[in-house]
Amino acid sequence: MKLIILIAGGRTGSGLFYSLFDRHSQVCQLPAEFYYDDFWKKIKEIKSCDLIAEKFIEEHSSFFNSKKNTEERHNKLGEKKNQFFKVSSLIFKKELIKRIKGKKILFMSLLINIHKAYSLAKNENIDNKKFIMLHLHHRHRLKDFAKFNYDIIYTVRDPLANISSSFSGNYENNLFNKKYGPKKFVFMIDKILNAIYDLQKFNKKIFVIKLENLHTQKD
Repeated sequence: MKLIILIAGGRTGSGLFYSLFDRHSQVCQLPAEFYYDDFWKKIKEIKSCDLIAEKFIEEHSSFFNSKKNTEERHNKLGEKKNQFFKVSSLIFKKELIKRIKGKKILFMSLLINIHKAYSLAKNENIDNKKFIMLHLHHRHRLKDFAKFNYDIIYTVRDPLANISSSFSGNYENNLFNKKYGPKKFVFMIDKILNAIYDLQKFNKKIFVIKLENLHTQKD
């Protein structure tokens, strides 16, 4: 399967874009951002397939019960914002173990098998799957993928709207005084000004999606 990595240029609607591929017949994806580089560092020395599966379920419990994902409001889905979803962790564990048991645990094969197992836990037909969409979000995480074949989707937004959203979003979530200081502001400006140039250094095919076009150019 072809790997496509989604990188966000700040408050650019990457989550909205990512959600548009949910349940796509040809796409394997998890329901939210997945920092696979961090997860790999935690499990790469583990030999037990059971422990790897359990570690994933433990660290990503909201993937299996969206009531637990309050940050991205997956606990308030639907028109009335009173819906949520559940995915069987038991089926996921069974399917993942079946695919990795007795094999050497490798970076890319594990990533693929995690996505296949999750799709099967959602009762999807993986025979039709051609792509894995990974919402990695941060460009610095790509360094661990350097030797692999993948394409990049990078989301952008009008710079002024991007900065404004970063302020208002943190105020709305009562995070401004806790998390949004000068360092975070500089981090956001760096994303807006430099991210696309940094991404070009990876020598991968890059597709740029503008948030405003998602609203105005639905076709």
